[in-house]
Amino acid sequence: MSNFSNLPIMRRIAQRALQYRLEKIEDLTKSDVITISGPIIPSLDISVLQALEQLDQDERNKKISVIIETPGGIVHIVEKMVTLIRRFYDHVTFIIPNEAMSAGTVFVLSGDEILMTYHSYLGPVDPQVYEEDRKALVPALSYLSQFEILNEKARNEEITDAELVLIENIDPGKLHQYGQERELTVELIETWLCQYKFKNWTHSKSTNKPVSDRHKQETAKEIARKLSNNELWHSHSRGIDLETLGSKVKLKVQDYSNNTDLYEEVKVYMLIVQEYTQVFTSSYFVQTREFIS
Repeated sequence: MSNFSNLPIMRRIAQRALQYRLEKIEDLTKSDVITISGPIIPSLDISVLQALEQLDQDERNKKISVIIETPGGIVHIVEKMVTLIRRFYDHVTFIIPNEAMSAGTVFVLSGDEILMTYHSYLGPVDPQVYEEDRKALVPALSYLSQFEILNEKARNEEITDAELVLIENIDPGKLHQYGQERELTVELIETWLCQYKFKNWTHSKSTNKPVSDRHKQETAKEIARKLSNNELWHSHSRGIDLETLGSKVKLKVQDYSNNTDLYEEVKVYMLIVQEYTQVFTSSYFVQTREFIS
């Protein structure tokens, strides 16, 4: 007999465990909770919409905590999810137990609060573009950076024949698309930081002077510039920890490691999520107290 002969029963038991743990996190955060785990790909936003709509309107909290675990994905899907979440909630907290990379970082920067631990990471921002011919997501900024390097070598007459062939085979239309993705990503980060993360930033902690809207915009622009600077991070997959975010990026995030109850509940919950997704899901996982994808 197959080890999976009781799969429907196993799934129901796992879902009850997930629901129990998620509701405990809701009690600790005094908010609704939605968990999003997996790559940010088309149709994820539809699952998020279904999950949010199934929450009883009369029991809906004014705040939501988004537990996010993602290697990244498509920025357009991030923009859709932010619009959906903000349709239902005024205050959004992102909780990153492990990592939220690339487009996941852009998503996190739309929050009013960001909670991380000493071992969780955000990532450099490099928007992913789906290429039909490859049937895969490709990092836009990496391609743009490489093209600029080859162009510079060509101007200095240092380019090799092999590199010259690479330049000739680059599709100008794709380069334009990659550039547009870069501009959209930076614009979203700047807009969301000013609109949400910085909305209650009224005085400088160091000088106690009022913080102007212009200063908020300049700070947001600098954060976006640093996170999208490939030369600064060298690798698209490099994790940026809590301490580095504060010292190098000047992005203030909260360390919830010292909140023992929340830290332990999220850790146990995510272990169950990981086991559940390995057995029962093929791409991504979305959960609220009323919905499991």
